[in-house]
Amino acid sequence: MSSHPASRTFIKVFCFYCLLVSGASYAADELLVYAFSEGRPVPNANVEVDGLSLGQTAADGSLLADLIGDGARTLTITSPEGSVTTRFSAASGQLVDAVAQIDEDAVFVDVYSQAESVSDRKAAAEGTLTIAVTQGGAPVAGESIFLAGAGASVTTDASGVATVTLPRGRYRTQVAEQTAN
Repeated sequence: MSSHPASRTFIKVFCFYCLLVSGASYAADELLVYAFSEGRPVPNANVEVDGLSLGQTAADGSLLADLIGDGARTLTITSPEGSVTTRFSAASGQLVDAVAQIDEDAVFVDVYSQAESVSDRKAAAEGTLTIAVTQGGAPVAGESIFLAGAGASVTTDASGVATVTLPRGRYRTQVAEQTAN
């Protein structure tokens, strides 16, 4: 490498440019959507924000997409089971989680900061997580479900359902080697 002043200046300018580019490519704010109908995930549902298609939900009914910009938005989820629409507002630096119950025409939206502190999260209202376990369409009773992130386990009742109240957060469930966020 040369020690010529022009070479050092070029390297400094190049490094500064790389920092600008890497800063600009920082992950955008995210929208996480889960679509359900009659208690089951809805795959291939079209997800739109302000009329712009973000894609289709996966087999587990989820879609993770980048949100660009901020302000009031309209979220529409359309599938053969029906369509739901809701409005939400998010600013730069915020994440949006939306759970759509298409058969009930309901969408539950949670907007929170990427930099949300532990005390902010603990101060948030708790929610109820309900997990239904089926095999071949029939409920599975007595199935153990591990909740990573909560350090807890629950067991399904006679109807194959387990319910637990948790603070706001992200949890991973594991049932018989099947994992879901």
